[in-house]
Amino acid sequence: MIKNIVFDLNGVLYTHSPASLKKATGSSIRKKAKLFEVLASREWEEYNRGDYEDLDGFLTVYLSTRKGNREELREMLRIFNAESFPYDEELMSFMVDHPEYDYYLLSNTVPDQAESFPKARFYPLMKGIMVSFEERLLKPDPAFYTRFLEKYDLNAEECLFIDDNKKNTAAAEELGFHTIAHKTAASTIRALQKETETWKK
Repeated sequence: MIKNIVFDLNGVLYTHSPASLKKATGSSIRKKAKLFEVLASREWEEYNRGDYEDLDGFLTVYLSTRKGNREELREMLRIFNAESFPYDEELMSFMVDHPEYDYYLLSNTVPDQAESFPKARFYPLMKGIMVSFEERLLKPDPAFYTRFLEKYDLNAEECLFIDDNKKNTAAAEELGFHTIAHKTAASTIRALQKETETWKK
């Protein structure tokens, strides 16, 4: 029986939309390309893993081998991390309408994004939150999922994990989690409704 629903954050509870991206980059094609370059970098992955204490530490290492305007990048990433993404309203409504489940967040994220969590609408709905930079682990490393289960004393077989990255859901399945590979809000809600009806039988 499923007792716990575990959400990814970026691309699931927070949606990626052209409007939200525009908040960080404006109408500048150059800024948009630069943001994508930063997010695809090895250093950004390291920042998610907690290798750098803060955004300035990340920028120091990132710009040591690249050209770029430090202040422009700092402001762009600050907005991107803290302000840019709207909520998935359907998933938020599902949590509110189904208090019979315990909800958790398991996310690859950076410190400056996590600073905004206490003000986030999902925050009071979560029984637990585990983020990569604090644990110094990243999905899809099995150790990250195992640490999550151990910290909250959960059984994988009683957890449903929702993520938009198939590598992350595959890793969770190997450990016994039930999973939904998130594509759209509508498809995930249909899968949730189907699964929850199955669990009740």
